[in-house]
Amino acid sequence: MREELELKSLRPEKFSEQIAWNEIEAFQNEVLRPILKYQNDLILSLTNKEPLFQKQISHVLTIEQKRDCIKRFFLLQPNYKHFLIGQICGLLTTSEFDFYLQSKKDIDKRISNMLLDRILSHYC
Repeated sequence: MREELELKSLRPEKFSEQIAWNEIEAFQNEVLRPILKYQNDLILSLTNKEPLFQKQISHVLTIEQKRDCIKRFFLLQPNYKHFLIGQICGLLTTSEFDFYLQSKKDIDKRISNMLLDRILSHYC
């Protein structure tokens, strides 16, 4: 219980309006978004230091080409994408992780999209 409070205290405050969300949307907005915000610098640093990523985007000139290249990297490098998802899941509490496991496929897709959005907004 103490560990769960400590993990939750690390997360930035959320400022989203409470509207009628389903369970997974609520989990995304109340749990995942604050964790991604907290981990943003780490995510960008890891991506910046990923040699294959840097090699692929270094030759790209236009913003649209960068977007396509980054999306393609995420699509073709599932191990890297799952590594980043693990960085997020590592900050879930036990009860949150149990919920995550119940809807892993859908939540992984949401995490991937949010990660991709953060990386795209940084590089493009």
